[in-house]
Amino acid sequence: MGGVADGTLITNVACATYGTVGGPMSCELSATYCVTATVLVANPNIQVSKTASPTADCSGATVTFCIWVSNVSAMCSAFNVEVEDRISTSIAYVVGQANWVLGTAGATLTLGYGNTFGAGTYYWNVGEPVAGQTATYAVRWIVSMIGPGKSAMLCWKGQIL
Repeated sequence: MGGVADGTLITNVACATYGTVGGPMSCELSATYCVTATVLVANPNIQVSKTASPTADCSGATVTFCIWVSNVSAMCSAFNVEVEDRISTSIAYVVGQANWVLGTAGATLTLGYGNTFGAGTYYWNVGEPVAGQTATYAVRWIVSMIGPGKSAMLCWKGQIL
């Protein structure tokens, strides 16, 4: 089922009609009253950016990758936001370094990792990849909620091979 586009104005009209037929003075009366109600559709609006620090270093150095996820909607929370970052063939995952830097109060975070095993579809596990995990693997976070105007920064570290 597709959703209604953000910014759409939905108008609903209800009418009631009253009427009499004949009467002591042979007068017929009819009246119709209509009312409207409108709803402005607002949806979450997720924006994503990614940084690496440092942006240049030697083989064997550790790099921190951070993904910033923002909900720029002024009205709606985004639920179960899935963030996936594929591990490059030239980076080895560093265990114990994945974290949630900032986020919406009350939200929970589930960290997972997965592999396509050549099938093109990821098979996900809960927790962190094992140390040194490389290509065809990805790390994934599921953020339970990002409120209106709120954001979360998710980071992990890898070692340059």
